[in-house]
Amino acid sequence: MEIRFHFSQPGKVFRFLLFAGTCLLGLPHLAVAQGSRGRVVALETLPLVPPVGDIHRITLSGSLDQGGEMVLDGNQFSSADRFGDFQTSTAAFYPPVAVQFRYVDLPDSTGARRKVYEIVGAAQPPKTRYYLVSPSRKSGNYRLIIDQQGQDRRVVSLEVLPEPPTPSERLGRILKVDHALLKTNPPTLVVKVTGQANTAGWSEPKLARRVYVKPPADGIWEFDLFATPPPGNPPPAVSKIEAIYRWTDFDPATVKGLRVYGKDDGVVEVLF
Repeated sequence: MEIRFHFSQPGKVFRFLLFAGTCLLGLPHLAVAQGSRGRVVALETLPLVPPVGDIHRITLSGSLDQGGEMVLDGNQFSSADRFGDFQTSTAAFYPPVAVQFRYVDLPDSTGARRKVYEIVGAAQPPKTRYYLVSPSRKSGNYRLIIDQQGQDRRVVSLEVLPEPPTPSERLGRILKVDHALLKTNPPTLVVKVTGQANTAGWSEPKLARRVYVKPPADGIWEFDLFATPPPGNPPPAVSKIEAIYRWTDFDPATVKGLRVYGKDDGVVEVLF
């Protein structure tokens, strides 16, 4: 049996020879990035004015060919200072959601060889799509395209972060959920959760309230306990971690209880 390979471009010959050589020599296969598909990105918008629904800032990190994470930040921001910097006026934690960057085969009429990717998997507002535009290899900035039905298309510049943010993970087990109602106007619900990890060195615990389009019908609001894992391979050790969430716009009429999720050991539910 005779097998023939036909390549229309010299670059394809190089990629094939590299693949064949690594297979014959028993070396790990090296992926050859085409265009911008192999890039690792760590990008963030400035505060969005006006916001997209309740989203005031968007952060993207990961690999354009392997996928990554997207943070839809609902924290509000103060006005810019003289350096153009913004400060958050709220401090809620919004967990990242896993996304894929789906390549869209669109020719660049400017000849700049830019690439367009649809961001798939984000818990985005209804009838909203996000697209990432990557620059050519030589120069240019990343852009975020926001398509909302019934509105003009928005183009937002993305700033390159100095390094990708350290991803947070759910704690393996939820041990205890405490809550207290402060008689402020409006009332403030303080939720304290204790979780357990199987190694030492976890940091930056965060208790995140899940975002709903409509309040849950049963009145049970859901939370997730996150923390940043230690680097490397720490030895096994049982460690406890606590996080507090202050619900300042708490409405007692729509909340009947709390449900807090860990990664492994079930769920803890508290009814009022």
